[in-house]
Amino acid sequence: MIALATLLLCGMHTSCTRGNNPAHVATVDSMITVTDSLSRMVKAIDVNALRDLDSIYRSQAGALAERLKDTLGKEDAIAIGNYRRAMTGTFGTVTQGYDASLKDLALQHEQLHNLAHDVQHGLLPPGPENTYIGQERLFLTSIAERVDVLVASASSVERNWDMYHARVDSLLATR
Repeated sequence: MIALATLLLCGMHTSCTRGNNPAHVATVDSMITVTDSLSRMVKAIDVNALRDLDSIYRSQAGALAERLKDTLGKEDAIAIGNYRRAMTGTFGTVTQGYDASLKDLALQHEQLHNLAHDVQHGLLPPGPENTYIGQERLFLTSIAERVDVLVASASSVERNWDMYHARVDSLLATR
């Protein structure tokens, strides 16, 4: 009974907490900085502009499919093929990944701030603290990889649009 009372009292007073681990505090702070940076990277993608490009592409999709049935020169076939690939598969990666990435980053931000509070105040035993930091590091690594793919995909769509759209328009106009 005395042990239970002591445990309850220690849970209510900060005098029963241990000191924080400065390395852990720095690690969590660093992960918060990375999370914020990743959020800015995702938000910098102009999804509305990409959706406008997709709308134009969708209006051309039928004509492109028909044009591919014709005998084309190598350069024309490459232009249409790369343009279609960017506007279908790569654009899909952007649209599917954008909202999911923002949601995951918001959750990561919240989790890390909660963990930072606990680590800064020495509220966690060393074992669980190490485990939680490791889990958040793994989750952040996973999100960072997905954000890299998202940013690269958005850049690829824009690059392929810039490289091939005028040529594709010209090919469709000459049919």
